[in-house]
Formats: sequence, structure tokens, C-alpha cells
Amino acid sequence: MKPLNIIISLFVFSTPACTGVTVEQTNSDVPAKIAKARDCPGCDLSNVDLKGANLKGANLKEAILDGANLSNANLAEADLSGASLNGANLNGANFNSANLKGVDLSNASLISTNLVNANLRQAKIKTANVYLTNFCGATMPNGSRSMQGCS
Repeated sequence: MKPLNIIISLFVFSTPACTGVTVEQTNSDVPAKIAKARDCPGCDLSNVDLKGANLKGANLKEAILDGANLSNANLAEADLSGASLNGANLNGANFNSANLKGVDLSNASLISTNLVNANLRQAKIKTANVYLTNFCGATMPNGSRSMQGCS
């Protein structure tokens, strides 16, 4: 009987700033994922688990984060303009002063999310699960400033 060869393939992103970032991960991969995600415009990070990651000031412009777990992550001052976060878990995440212009938040979960002073102009947010979210000072999709959550 011949031995069975098992090939395990990991999807590796082709964006130069994200070389080596894979969708599948183990707990030991998380620090590498965080380092790669700090400067990864246009990357496909679908379904990545970055729960609790510190991505303050990250460049994720036009990144694909569909189905990603960013719960309790710090994305303050990050640039996610044009990014897709369709179905992402953003519960408890901090997007203070983040650029979310044109972001797709369709079917995303934003429970207890901090969007203080965030730019949500032209964002797709209508089908997102929004509950106990702080929008104080945020620029809303229609260009108006929100006072929701302001004391």
C-alpha cells in the first residue's frame, strides 16, 4: 500500500505588504497577523481572527475583512476607507477617529462599538447590527454629524 500524501494549502495573499498572511491560523500566528495587518492596504483578510488586536493607526484602506473577528480590537485612527467588513464581528471594537469613508458594514455586528469622531461618510451601514454603539461626533453616511452617545 502506497502512503497517502496529504497536501495542506494555505491561501497566501499576493499584496506585497501582506506577504505571508494566511487565512488559516493558530494562536501562535496572531502576533504575525497583527504585524502584517498594520500596513496592509488592499489585503484580503477575510475571516481572519484579530480579536483584541491593537491596530491603532493601521492602514487597511480598501482591505477585504469580510467575516473577520475584530471584536475588542483597537482601530483608533486607522484608515479603513473603502474596506469591506461585510459580516464582520466588530463588537466592542474601538474606531475612535478612524476613517471609515465608503466602508461596507453590511451584516456586520457593531454591539458596544466606539465610533466617536469616526468618518462614516458614504458607508453602507443600513443592514448592520448596531446596538449600544457610540456615534458621538461621527460623520454619518449622509454627511451629518451625530450626537448619539454624547453626554
